[in-house]
Amino acid sequence: SNDLQPGHVRFTHEQLLQHFLSREALRSVGDGEMPRYIRRNLFSREALDVFAHVARDRVDETERFLDAVRKSFDRPSRDRTHTNLAALGVSAMCAIASDNKELEIQNIGIGELHFPFAAPDGIVFCGTPISILHAAGADIRNVTFQKGVYISTLEIDRRSQLSDDMPLPQILVHP
Repeated sequence: SNDLQPGHVRFTHEQLLQHFLSREALRSVGDGEMPRYIRRNLFSREALDVFAHVARDRVDETERFLDAVRKSFDRPSRDRTHTNLAALGVSAMCAIASDNKELEIQNIGIGELHFPFAAPDGIVFCGTPISILHAAGADIRNVTFQKGVYISTLEIDRRSQLSDDMPLPQILVHP
């Protein structure tokens, strides 16, 4: 529906909003832009899940997105850009299971991390505090956790398959 502000649209369903934001994130970040919502928003498990499903259907755009994410980690960030790109990058890696590509997340604090599909080889965490890791139903055996990774809350279920080098969480949530 039309919003109160000209040129803005209000979505009646959150998943529709997340779908279009995901498409725009893939395109804009892949083209070298950094939208405000990536610099400032917090991405929930649901948003990361929708992003991964959109990324799975847009392999070429997702490859460009991941290349831009890797490059962005070399530049300083004073806002949530690195945090959000790390979480979105993990979702994108899981979506396309990119061979011979690595996504190293180093010294970036992550609020919520979600593995929507089986994690491919090449996702590496080092010196990374993770507040909530959603791993219910996830296969993250291929994820590498190096020195200095801390997990506050780990959410798992009987289908979860965890990495051997994953650090113990402070809180374990298991239904």
